[in-house]
Amino acid sequence: MAALNRARTLATVTWLTNGKVLVAGGYDEARTLLGSAEIVDPTSGTWTATDDRLSIPRAAHTATRLANGIGVLITGGIDALGPTASTEIFHPVPEIPYEAAPPPVALMGRPTAAIATNSKGHLFHAFVLADGRPRIFAYDFRQSPSVINEFGRELNGEVHAVRIDKDDNLWAVITETNTIVKFSPEGHGLLLLFKPPEPPDVVDDALSNP
Repeated sequence: MAALNRARTLATVTWLTNGKVLVAGGYDEARTLLGSAEIVDPTSGTWTATDDRLSIPRAAHTATRLANGIGVLITGGIDALGPTASTEIFHPVPEIPYEAAPPPVALMGRPTAAIATNSKGHLFHAFVLADGRPRIFAYDFRQSPSVINEFGRELNGEVHAVRIDKDDNLWAVITETNTIVKFSPEGHGLLLLFKPPEPPDVVDDALSNP
């Protein structure tokens, strides 16, 4: 496979529904923030620069393909001023216009940020804020894009994954503490599950100290 047209680090890689792969943003060799993007066709191994660019050059952001298979949600990361709260929907198919609503606080996205959609079409996206605290944001993209809720301040650790059940409750998995937290559709904590501590090996102690 050929090399990228432009070397970059802390960019995002997103698999598109047409089988191609989008690489967006990041830093170049001179640590300059990039707003450019490239697409590779795995069958030919060739890279092509996209006509469209990110509205804000950024790195260390997240890029999540939306359910429509066209838009890619670009969120958070670092721009020229530091951690950013900006979001946009980037799409290699320019015929379909989109707009995105920013979350209410500045975010620094992590590649492991979790995302899920409920039966109402609300999108839930988990982040780690610039000070290390986790947060889950709920977006409504059906009409005017907006942030409709934020919760998860009580979580202790980065959210590794989120899942929506049949009742639209959200389940968040926190790997650092081996816990799973259940939230109501409105974001209220309902249940905390955790891995029990390992029991002491009483038999071995007894045999070692008769």
